[in-house]
Amino acid sequence: TLVDLYALTGQQRYLDTSRRFYHRAILDPLAVEKDELTGKHANTQIPKVIGEARTFEVTGDANGRKIAEFFWNTVVHQRSWVNGGNSDGEHFFPVGNAHEHLGPATAETCNTYNMLKLTEHLFEWQPTVELADYFERGLYNHILASQEPIQGMFTYFVSLKPGHFKTYSTPENSFWCCVGTGMENHTKYGEAIYFHSADNLFINLFIPSELTWKERGLVLEQRTNYPNEDFTELTVQTASATPLKLLVRCPVWTAGPAAFALNGEPLAVKGQAGKYTEILRTWKKGDRLRVTIPMAVRIEKLEGDANKIAFLYGPLLLAGDLGAAPETGSFPYAKDQGDNFRAPTAEVPVLVRDASKANDADLADAVVRLSGKELAFSTKGLGQPHDVTLRPFNGLFYQRYNVYWDVFSNEDWKNRQAQLQIEKEQRQREEARIVDELNLGEQQSEVDHRLKADHSRTGDFRERKWRDATDGGYFEFQMKVLRSVPQVLRCTYWGDEVGAREFEILINGQVPAIQKLDRNKPGKFFDVEYPIAAAAASESGVITIRFQPRPGGNTAGGVFHCATLKAAP
Repeated sequence: TLVDLYALTGQQRYLDTSRRFYHRAILDPLAVEKDELTGKHANTQIPKVIGEARTFEVTGDANGRKIAEFFWNTVVHQRSWVNGGNSDGEHFFPVGNAHEHLGPATAETCNTYNMLKLTEHLFEWQPTVELADYFERGLYNHILASQEPIQGMFTYFVSLKPGHFKTYSTPENSFWCCVGTGMENHTKYGEAIYFHSADNLFINLFIPSELTWKERGLVLEQRTNYPNEDFTELTVQTASATPLKLLVRCPVWTAGPAAFALNGEPLAVKGQAGKYTEILRTWKKGDRLRVTIPMAVRIEKLEGDANKIAFLYGPLLLAGDLGAAPETGSFPYAKDQGDNFRAPTAEVPVLVRDASKANDADLADAVVRLSGKELAFSTKGLGQPHDVTLRPFNGLFYQRYNVYWDVFSNEDWKNRQAQLQIEKEQRQREEARIVDELNLGEQQSEVDHRLKADHSRTGDFRERKWRDATDGGYFEFQMKVLRSVPQVLRCTYWGDEVGAREFEILINGQVPAIQKLDRNKPGKFFDVEYPIAAAAASESGVITIRFQPRPGGNTAGGVFHCATLKAAP
């Protein structure tokens, strides 16, 4: 904003002030192409990078361009989900660890809103199909997938937890950050269809639209049912007498060369995947350019795990339709985003392939399109214990679904079945116990639990965040409990803590425990469970938990995670 004010007014003070907001800890590593994003709050960083992109445009500062381009490449190619979103619980997690983060708090919608903004800046500097392909991916598979059709409500996170579903805001009682950006998202579908230079018109997206380019005397209409159909048609309504070059995007994912026809006759131009096809001519009123983009099912592997895959058809992410999620007090509309984090999930088939069909193309070939006009597919002899129907992710509003699929060979599947069942039952038992949970040191989680603190610090350790309180300080927060049910408070600590770390844990002002950390479990995290008195749990459904050091120079914590749970049977 400050750089824009400088551009509008020419007043140096605005540019000087903008530099006061340059966040060195985040931006300096990016400027020298170092990825230090792990553990950082994801969407806080994207606007900072957009600010540096704008600084480059206004001042020519090459540092801003380096930051923006490196950040974009890192996030898109190493830190993004198949739908174009990124992050888990609003934070960037370690590269190669995506398989451990397929949870209900993935793909925050605001992040993609901002990544598309950043992509537009980069495209204006150097137009590439790669940038336009990403824009299309995020637009079709995250933004278009983020609004439900009945009341027009919005997603915050888009869950990638196997067998889970999307949660939408309420019309009046929830106003998440992604509601604000969500309102903007669906007014902007025309924003990046066309770009131009002096004599070139880039056609990036295949969306029904009409373009008026007054300076060139051009009115161009695009009619299409893409991606339900594999072609678009561009008709010149008005044209000038000077030549104009159209550059039509041929996505990198095309199943074959794009084909072009002008006024019904084949056009001898190359439609190479990942390139722009250039068509230079003096256009006339009534000229019709038909572009056919071949589509087929393909797979993409989860970053860091070749045995988890997603299916796509053309630009569309396909998800397994696992049946309607039952309507509850928090589905489809929830006041709090986390209300459905531990909701029951559907059974998710796995993919088991024959040893003779070991390549990626064989997996894609085992997905066949169903008859009818709608886009729907089914695995064929691939799913266990049964095959599954796949539909475009952006059309699954109220269903349970799955995006990333576990792939096994026949032999591995036989060996793993029993173990997977044991692990599943253990997870289900654990999830059934959880009433509420808090990740200390994570901004949104702490806000949601009304955390207050004094003389308290946060940090990162072993890819996890923590909070402590030094002598004379404290931190406290609220957590949900059930009434008339035996419960415990479970806290997670690091087992190699040393020094003066003796502290009190208070529940509603009472001291149920004094904890001392002194190499309790060397080399590993460990949990301690503290009983919650029945009286505390019976009053309001919420308890206040306070950590405070004992006198004498002690520190309370670090504490990594807290949860209220039903007591173990």
